[in-house]
Amino acid sequence: MREKSLHYKVREQLSQLSSSEVQGVAREEIFKGPRLGTTRRLERDDYQIGSAFRRSVERDEGASADLARSRLPAAPIDVPTWRVVIAQRSKCFNSLVALLAPAFEDLKQFPAVAALLREDSYAPPEVRIRSVIEHLDFVSDRELRRLLSRRNERQEANREGIKTLFPKLKQEVIEGLAALNLRLKMGSSGLPLHDIEKRLDAVALEVFDPLLSKSFTDIAFCSCFSHAIFISDDLCETDYAPILRHELLHAVAGLAPIVARAGSPDVGNDQLLSAVNESFLWERYGVAAYDGKPESYTWLNEGVTEFLNQEIGRGAGKIGVSVHGWSRMAEVMQRVARRVDISPLLQVYFSDAPLNDPQLCAHKDQFQKSLARVYGASFLDDLEKAWIAEHRQDAVCNLYDERFSRRGWPEAIGSVFRSLGDTVRRLVTGREKGE
Repeated sequence: MREKSLHYKVREQLSQLSSSEVQGVAREEIFKGPRLGTTRRLERDDYQIGSAFRRSVERDEGASADLARSRLPAAPIDVPTWRVVIAQRSKCFNSLVALLAPAFEDLKQFPAVAALLREDSYAPPEVRIRSVIEHLDFVSDRELRRLLSRRNERQEANREGIKTLFPKLKQEVIEGLAALNLRLKMGSSGLPLHDIEKRLDAVALEVFDPLLSKSFTDIAFCSCFSHAIFISDDLCETDYAPILRHELLHAVAGLAPIVARAGSPDVGNDQLLSAVNESFLWERYGVAAYDGKPESYTWLNEGVTEFLNQEIGRGAGKIGVSVHGWSRMAEVMQRVARRVDISPLLQVYFSDAPLNDPQLCAHKDQFQKSLARVYGASFLDDLEKAWIAEHRQDAVCNLYDERFSRRGWPEAIGSVFRSLGDTVRRLVTGREKGE
């Protein structure tokens, strides 16, 4: 069992404060004041190399006391320590796949791994990989050292590649959103491109090793808490562009920060009290908490984000499948966008307004009326219930396919009238031109 870090204690404390104990602040106030620096220090500590093991109550005393990459000998690699690390990080499946990848490509160079794979030759790939990790004691130090050396080389190359790619993707996002703004004819009341550009400039990048960090994901995530993107250095090179672009969109999505009112928390811990008063949380971000309830409409927020990711990627000629796995939800959003004007939803997504802001409420109302005409008044509620039941995008997408993918009679009649209107306009225009 691991003790909660100060970072998570602060977030937990802020999330439990009542509405009378918090106040809303502007994002600019967060960016310009000391709070962002405080939250970044708190969160960064959780992803420093070796942090997961420093807080571990149960640890192998035979392992190296300091697991920092800089203290691990590059050659020869500290194989006994890495055996302990790998055993403790069995949930980091993508990193385990990446560790074994050189053996898949050249089994002759890694005979012990090849033998373990052959033992479960009829099992699914995931089962076979996990079996190799569980029986790593059968792999010699020499063979494991070779795998770890290849991993280290790949990670160093990835870190350099990410540093080069990150600013390019920031520019790609702003250019892609500007093009989308024109395509949707949103005009001056459309996407807040100037604000989005400032948000992009402020985004920080944190690269971590998922086998040596306290990560709740071994891929990537955007933290609104520190306005930073955390990404693994252990992925395939081609995965970085779509993943980083997805996370950058989360980073520039609307955020309504809240802070504790002076003197309101009563936590009985001076360090925690100070950190709570110097940090911030959020009332809403993107279209998450769409109905005002914390953690609600996660599927919608991710669907809009991946929809925008693919729209931008398509425009830049660099479309790629996101490893996040939200592609199916993005497809649903694309189908919705073909039948409903989603401009109001995008304005909500990028707005920094609090939940009760009149303009934000007006955009939500406009979008929901458009949805009701096509899909019925309970459309969003029904999809949210499907998400709550299983917390999987497939549940939401399956419900859409079963109940909402076909056009209803109101939409069919509306389509006929629109078609007749277009025909009349063409005839009138032709007559005016003397055709």
